[in-house]
Amino acid sequence: MPPLAEYRPLLDPHGGWLLVDESHAFGVIGPTGRGAVEAHGVRGARVLAGGSLGKAFSAYGGLAVGPADAIARLWQTPAARGAASGMSAGAAMFAASLACPERDPGRLQRLRDNVHRLKAGLRGLGLDAGDTEAPVATFVDGTAKRMKKLQRQLFDEQAVFVIYSTYVGAGPHGALRIAAFADHEPADIDRLLHALRRHL
Repeated sequence: MPPLAEYRPLLDPHGGWLLVDESHAFGVIGPTGRGAVEAHGVRGARVLAGGSLGKAFSAYGGLAVGPADAIARLWQTPAARGAASGMSAGAAMFAASLACPERDPGRLQRLRDNVHRLKAGLRGLGLDAGDTEAPVATFVDGTAKRMKKLQRQLFDEQAVFVIYSTYVGAGPHGALRIAAFADHEPADIDRLLHALRRHL
């Protein structure tokens, strides 16, 4: 996660804006899950945060948070007009997802416990999976062929689906990505870790 609190003072003397993509942070990062802006305490008149709730809540749509006049200007851009399809069912899913943290305040802590259990377990296996609050653990284990084989073994033997990805930043051989959810039980994560231990 970038050091947003360090960026903010650099922008203020020049009238700059801080634009934060919260797609991986909404619903996960910060004391109440409102993202990196909340986590770093950098809300203000020249701060815009935007992103999707698709990752945290599997909800269609996204949001932008900031001063009303800035949001109004954003709505006039071609990108915003092209991205806003106006699907009423999507708006309803999105609105319902925003209420999830209040309806089940323990969900965020369960997620964080699972993220810690997963990443600590992966590090215990010698895998560099990071140590952030983000619920996705990414690691590399050898070549693309080896990682694809590991992906198949986990699915065939344990019905555990791990993503093999070649997304930008994954490196020349790609990477394996594992997501933790609030609904996972500790036993689910332990089952994955035990299976990984057998095949690494």
